[in-house]
Amino acid sequence: QLLVSSTADSVRLYHALNDDLADQSLKKGQLVPKPKSRIVVSPSFVWIGYRSGWATKKNQERVLALDITHSKFESILNLIEAKKGADIIPQWDPSREIGGKSRKDGFTKKSADKFRCLQLGIKGEALEKFKAEAKVIDLTSEFKKVGSLLPKGKQKEAIAMAPEEKEYKKLSADVMSKLLPAQRQKPRGGGEKRTKSSKGEEAYGNSKTPSFQPRVGDKVLAIYEGEYYPAEVFQVSKRSARVIFEGYEGKYNVNESKILTKAQLSFFARSSGSSDITPSTKVFAVRPKDDSWHPAQVQKRDPKSSALIVSFGSGTEPIVCPRENVVSQEFVLSKASLGEQKGGKGGGNMRKIDAPKEASMKKGAGYQTPKEGSTNFYLSLDPDNKVVDMLNPILCLYKCGVPARYGGRGGYPMGEILTLVHTSSSQGCVQAPYWVKKIIAQSCFKNTNAAKFAYEFVWLVSDVSGIAKAPDGCINMVHHAWVHLDVFPGQRKFSNTPVGGFNLREEKWNGRLTKPLKQGKGDRDLPLNRIASHRVSVHGQGGAMACSPNNAKIYFDTKQPLIAFWSAAIDNSPSKPRVLIQLNWLFTKSNATNGYQAIIQQSKTLEDLLGNLLKDTKIEKDIGGRTPLDVLGRTFTESKDTKN
Repeated sequence: QLLVSSTADSVRLYHALNDDLADQSLKKGQLVPKPKSRIVVSPSFVWIGYRSGWATKKNQERVLALDITHSKFESILNLIEAKKGADIIPQWDPSREIGGKSRKDGFTKKSADKFRCLQLGIKGEALEKFKAEAKVIDLTSEFKKVGSLLPKGKQKEAIAMAPEEKEYKKLSADVMSKLLPAQRQKPRGGGEKRTKSSKGEEAYGNSKTPSFQPRVGDKVLAIYEGEYYPAEVFQVSKRSARVIFEGYEGKYNVNESKILTKAQLSFFARSSGSSDITPSTKVFAVRPKDDSWHPAQVQKRDPKSSALIVSFGSGTEPIVCPRENVVSQEFVLSKASLGEQKGGKGGGNMRKIDAPKEASMKKGAGYQTPKEGSTNFYLSLDPDNKVVDMLNPILCLYKCGVPARYGGRGGYPMGEILTLVHTSSSQGCVQAPYWVKKIIAQSCFKNTNAAKFAYEFVWLVSDVSGIAKAPDGCINMVHHAWVHLDVFPGQRKFSNTPVGGFNLREEKWNGRLTKPLKQGKGDRDLPLNRIASHRVSVHGQGGAMACSPNNAKIYFDTKQPLIAFWSAAIDNSPSKPRVLIQLNWLFTKSNATNGYQAIIQQSKTLEDLLGNLLKDTKIEKDIGGRTPLDVLGRTFTESKDTKN
């Protein structure tokens, strides 16, 4: 929460500085900072008092109030950029309250509510604009008065002098997304780390996106047996919280991924539009009675305003809720992926789901559809998508199984993807092998005999010669962008996803995927010829998005020019199950791709590509045999599904 002291016209910030600069500022009527420096301002009266020792520390003997209009405040914050050395850097530190026992801490202590308080580090052009807009008022005497009361134990009098600070709700969703903190990684030594530059200037973190972790005392919505109920957080651990449900006795452990906080719901309400809300839409809304979010249902729109009339359950009187206090449940669940995540390590028993139902046959792009691009061969036969839409710009990965190599710090460098053809079983132009589908059904579906189900299909050809680690050809099959289809920058998502890799059954190719030289623990290695759960996690790290952990590894002989194999991933969400089946061709030697690249460059359509490959005898030598071509020919067919 952003807590500020404000009036109808302006917002108040505070800045501590030395006597000389304060006198110059008051004389000029404009803030005069130390030349070529970054100043620190905060909307928190107590935090500035704590930081300055209530206007007693060296070079902080004076405290100025800086009043700025609401519109100018937002325009200044809009200058925040996600880059190193930016002119404005937001920093969120634990908020403080009056009541501490230590003179060193200014007789303050960390707030019991565990909120964080904002400081802004400002320099450069942003500082020039801020100086020009902020009205300067000397509050040194007020700070010194509070500082004189606290050592005498007169805390009530000191608290009475502090201005009231309330949640600030006037900022746009775009500015809030720049301002709110990301979930930060703790240094190995524990605690939060603050560094100093060579000039002695405080180096601030570059957090940009919202942190939605529950805190003790928070009013939240938590899942119990598949439904959301209002609750209060009693205790917080690493990845879960103990909550007390409203109207019920006892405390319950709830995974953090199944909790919606007030800050989270407010953020999504500001981010969503109103077009997705119609009468009868299920929503989350703020109930005026307790100022907390509750499940509700929209009755109608208020004809006199943009507000919505909602009811909080049968038998309750419908009330008018402002639009910013209402958000569609569907929108929240699509953004936060709540209720579908499970904690713990991968590799355990998988949740069984109903098989995805095969949709009625729909006419999509045909074999004669021109490829996307002019060099490599990219094509989606799905009428609603193109391959360019499959690239997740946040994770920089395609929404499929991507052959890549874990590069440290969560990054996954990809090989060159020469071909990506995407379609689905409902298009009627591909048939994955019966035996692969049978293994998926027996591992993941309640009906273990189900071999006919809906699935996405990808044929992917990649040159991995630059990333494969010799001699065992170790790389990763990265499914993060396919599992987490919609992710915000800085957001943390976690899932246990069933995955597997399968050798071709033909004799000469039934071993191109090999066992690792050294057996890994847990879900480090991609299951071979079977399905097992793997952890798939995305999170903010170092100003970017990271994929982790370093798992789903495959191994192969790098002496072979081409490795061909099947892979699969299953999103076992009970509400929207999905299956991805993928045929992979991995070139392990860059010179082996010359013939293949010549073919894809002269092929304009999928029909051209398949025809050119199947009749070109030279390509067999490049890839080490005929088998991958035969498998490809059987896959792209409109023939009926068989057990062969």
